[in-house]
Amino acid sequence: MIDIKIFGRQSEIQLMQNWISNTNTGYFIIWDVPWIGKSLLLSEINNIMKSSPKFSGVIYNYVYYIRRGTASEHIETYLNKFGDFVEKEFSIKNIKHSSNIKEKTQAYWDSLDDLSEIMKNKNEKTIIIIDGLDEASKDLFQLVPKSNYSPMTWNRTPF
Repeated sequence: MIDIKIFGRQSEIQLMQNWISNTNTGYFIIWDVPWIGKSLLLSEINNIMKSSPKFSGVIYNYVYYIRRGTASEHIETYLNKFGDFVEKEFSIKNIKHSSNIKEKTQAYWDSLDDLSEIMKNKNEKTIIIIDGLDEASKDLFQLVPKSNYSPMTWNRTPF
């Protein structure tokens, strides 16, 4: 395994950690020019969440990487993988038992509602990292929450 160190992103990492610690619902969008290190930053945050005693037992991570030209860019692949995650971790079976994209998409939203309720009752959080939305098919964008969440967007450009 290669150990990669991140330099010059401590403020962004701290911002994201604080947001995760202090926010009960919402989404954090990192949008920037290609090849600036967004994926590496998300990977580092994921590693911190997994290894930090501060987040131990109260954070569940779901990470989905999208790469253009692969099955990962399609909505059905995302829905199936997310369905596997919520069924394994929380016994939510809505998505896996739907037969078509329309039903799976509705089951996805129902699963997010169910998951939110479970997390609220347990005082826990689920972090869903979707990396590479700029490489996804357009239909996958409909799965990004737009309401009932408090958005926080970080956009850092090098210019």
